Amino acid sequence: MDRRFPITGHDQELTLERVASFHNLFEAHKKAARGCPDSNEILEFDFHLEKKLLALKMQLLNGSYIPAFPRYFTLFDPKKRNIAVAPFRDRVVHHAVVNILEPVFEKRFIFDSYASIKDKGTHRAVARAQTFIRRCPWYAKADVKHYFDTINHDLLLAMMAKKVQDTGLLSLIEKIVKRAGNETTGLPIGNLTSQFFANLYLDSLDHYIKDGLGVRCYLRYMDDFVIFGWSQGQVTEQMKKAEIYCNDKLGLVLKKKALHIGKSAQGLTFLGMGIYPGTIRVRSVNRRRSIHRIYKKHRAWRIGKINEEKLAESMESVMAHLNHFSQTRVRPLEYFPNNDKRNKGMSTS
Repeated sequence: MDRRFPITGHDQELTLERVASFHNLFEAHKKAARGCPDSNEILEFDFHLEKKLLALKMQLLNGSYIPAFPRYFTLFDPKKRNIAVAPFRDRVVHHAVVNILEPVFEKRFIFDSYASIKDKGTHRAVARAQTFIRRCPWYAKADVKHYFDTINHDLLLAMMAKKVQDTGLLSLIEKIVKRAGNETTGLPIGNLTSQFFANLYLDSLDHYIKDGLGVRCYLRYMDDFVIFGWSQGQVTEQMKKAEIYCNDKLGLVLKKKALHIGKSAQGLTFLGMGIYPGTIRVRSVNRRRSIHRIYKKHRAWRIGKINEEKLAESMESVMAHLNHFSQTRVRPLEYFPNNDKRNKGMSTS
């Protein structure tokens, strides 16, 4: 056993054999192919599916599997982000790993952790935040500076080792983590494993705030978190302690400009929403951004980059998000009228 990975409360279900089983790899393949089944890379993989999965299984079990370097592109939505796209073979492995790890690790997550968890998500996080601001007159909000870029690999692997005994699985996780960032820190935005690992990394902060500080009303969505309380002094002091914990225990720094202490009656801005005791509104900047996504998808359809099914799925997703909290219902056709000068050359007729 590697001395870097001490065993404490390990789980016998977390093994490399389960990750590399043909059934798990096949299920992982189906998940990884969702959303882009017609890409040449996936079609080539599917043409030799059984052969590819059996070879991948053997490489995982004998330790010869090495993740490839991802392809990066830059996204401005709204701020600059470097997005990583792993080769399809590696995405299959990512899903295979998360399939086995997720059910075990999620058991220890607090109830009010909402990112990358089944049956949670932004809508439930926003609704829960409204419940808390109705209950508590003050809140303190924060998020982590350059969160994905500053996650410490050794600390993350030590967290994994508290549950994972199997050295083969720990070795595979280490390969994914080390290939993901630089030598000691960082996870790329875009990988499924990055989302899972990043959520796990702040789980100890959740338990410190809930169990150590005794905060009853608290929630987190990835690296955005809010402490609710009964006085300005209370939430200020609790946030200071949370900031010290992030610095000393996790090697993370909170964004100074994003640290905000506010009165619940005046509303909370969280996950792109204006949350008030009596209503929830989509912030105008987020509404404009969502509509801009619709325009981009429509242009892509017009020039043949995506089919009608993909266009419809994208529009339904954006509209569902906007309408979930909008008091005035939004209809897709509002943004593609034939007489709209902004849509010249984009008519659906």
